[in-house]
Amino acid sequence: MEDPISVRRRPDALVAVFLVEAVVAWVLAAPWSETIARTFGAHPDGDRPLFWQPGGLLLLDLEHRLRGVLSALVAATSIGLAVFALGSVVVLGGWLAALDSRALPLRDALARGVSTFFRLLGVGVITWFAIGVLGALLGLIPSWGLAAKLGHWDPRRALLVSSLPLLFALVIIVVLLAVADLARAHIVRHDASLLDGLTEALRDRGRLLAFIAVAAPRTLASIGLIGWGAAISTKSDSILLIFLAHQAIAFARVALRGSVLARALRLTAPREAPEGA
Repeated sequence: MEDPISVRRRPDALVAVFLVEAVVAWVLAAPWSETIARTFGAHPDGDRPLFWQPGGLLLLDLEHRLRGVLSALVAATSIGLAVFALGSVVVLGGWLAALDSRALPLRDALARGVSTFFRLLGVGVITWFAIGVLGALLGLIPSWGLAAKLGHWDPRRALLVSSLPLLFALVIIVVLLAVADLARAHIVRHDASLLDGLTEALRDRGRLLAFIAVAAPRTLASIGLIGWGAAISTKSDSILLIFLAHQAIAFARVALRGSVLARALRLTAPREAPEGA
């Protein structure tokens, strides 16, 4: 009997995805780091006061002095993020393919990601468009309207009531993200069309809820790790310790994401047996 789909059975794919994200993060962050180091590197306390001094006066002063350079950095980083966003679709497809088959070489898994690129891209575009529209219509606009009408209320009660539409919108966003992952898993595993993948993801309400029950806490844990990394940066004076902690956190976040994708694959319908089998 084949082992159940999990991140543990494809450590090569896990490490490959982590390395890709680490290299991309370094490429995008290096120009910013080098610019700040050349401008603020002589400070006796390093760059800590630049980011953590109350009021951010040093950061505002640096922004004023580097205004021309910062516009170029923002433009270059934006282009890099756009390219990475497209490339990450291929990586995601390859990762799903690798998780789905223990014997599939990484090169073939990546080829699978290339072959499903436009379908996976379509899932992402539709999902984020829906998140933007529904988040605004069901969350931001009603919340803003309530806040304007409750100005005479107690501030705490007004904040609580005006936040309710945002909480409702957050639930909708969680559902949309879960549908997207299930659709991606179905597309990669069964070579389904974009429409079939979305239809299959929405078909079984119990399966969708089961996936959310697993994915939501792991996603929250992944977000929480970012805060932990920021806390380590403020408390430790060791650059080596901060670097190692951040890499460990990044690896853990990739592993958590992989576990969510593996769960999505397990919840898709089993492969159809060949005729005559």
